[in-house]
Amino acid sequence: DLRDQFLPAYEAMQIDGIAWNGLPGGRAEAIMCGYAAFDGIPSCANKRLLQDILRKEWGSECLVQSDCCDSISSIFSQHHYTNTEAEAVAAAFEAGTQLCFACGEAQIAALNQSLADNSVTMGQLDSALARLFLTRMRLGEFERGETPHSAVNTSVINSPLHQDLVRQVAGASVIMA
Repeated sequence: DLRDQFLPAYEAMQIDGIAWNGLPGGRAEAIMCGYAAFDGIPSCANKRLLQDILRKEWGSECLVQSDCCDSISSIFSQHHYTNTEAEAVAAAFEAGTQLCFACGEAQIAALNQSLADNSVTMGQLDSALARLFLTRMRLGEFERGETPHSAVNTSVINSPLHQDLVRQVAGASVIMA
């Protein structure tokens, strides 16, 4: 099921994706790990998904970011994969999650605790920040004036071309909202 149902869409965007303007050859600049677990390991802490498959097998250099606020917290609070939220942050960094969205003081305190007890190193944090800024530079966020992404709006994002791409990759009829 993993190879047949879940990974093809992600693999297509890492290996032979479609660029934002609809041209072939684009690769996703970022990928999001979420709340779900695979083989009992939450996706944001799953080395098999983030290291073995994404990095080694597919050769991806994309930024790995967590889903909004709770996908890192859920490693501890819902999956009970770690004993503390600080351990959840460390597990996510160790697996390769580089951008952990923090919502509230508890998650910021968890990162600070992970840094204080050295379960997350400054080297890991520096590496994550370097990848984040590389992604932002590739996307043109630091350019003056018009950038290739200035004209991108929801009509482009939800275009028939992109809807067809989703259907092709998913291998099923998908209704876009």
